[in-house]
Amino acid sequence: MKVKCDYCGSYFEDTKAMCPYCAASNNYIRRTTEDIPGTIEELKYYCDQNGFISEKTRFFIDEDYEGAKAFGIYRNASGECVVYKNKSDGSRSIHYQGKDEAYAVNEIFLKLQTEIVNQKNVYKNERINRNNYIEQHQPEKEENKLYAPLPRWAYALGLAVIIVPIIALSIHWHYFKKSMGDDLPRVHAVSHTEDYRSDDSYDYEGSGNGYYNDSWDSSTDDWSSDDWDSDLTDWDSDW
Repeated sequence: MKVKCDYCGSYFEDTKAMCPYCAASNNYIRRTTEDIPGTIEELKYYCDQNGFISEKTRFFIDEDYEGAKAFGIYRNASGECVVYKNKSDGSRSIHYQGKDEAYAVNEIFLKLQTEIVNQKNVYKNERINRNNYIEQHQPEKEENKLYAPLPRWAYALGLAVIIVPIIALSIHWHYFKKSMGDDLPRVHAVSHTEDYRSDDSYDYEGSGNGYYNDSWDSSTDDWSSDDWDSDLTDWDSDW
């Protein structure tokens, strides 16, 4: 069944933990799906399988962690599930405390998914910025220099170098022929065709300067929990 996102108004499957269009939490999630943990043990297994270790993500599953900058869930002595957040100053904000384990697990799970989206967005933007920086600061490649346009004076100078000797030679030949008159020997013109061809033996492959790293694209497909930076989390809010 499809549900309507409370934030952007898009429709998506009720089994998804987050809206695929705006990453908002799904408040109508169907918790019976196998894709979403329903118990603390299942959530802990999910994190272990995906490499979301507590030291990196600051999500402490089935643990009453007392240090600063932490999210967590655990069951207290009374059997209640406690979902909490420890702020940067060490103070604790209780997000949920009660007997509904499925609800408690869902709350911390959705928070984890929100943080993953935030981590990926920052990771993506950093890659784009670094890519742009590299492209803007890399030296001009050699092949580009070979075909760089010349200034106008260079063309004029080259043309003069070719035309002036031709004109001078023509004038000299005219007066020479006039002075010789009929004594000038007859010469039959012979056509010689030179085989001019461009030298394509130069290998431009690898002629770049090596500064550009094409692995830095805007994709987040290679993002993993190893890239997690807990300093990106807002640790001063209640949740």
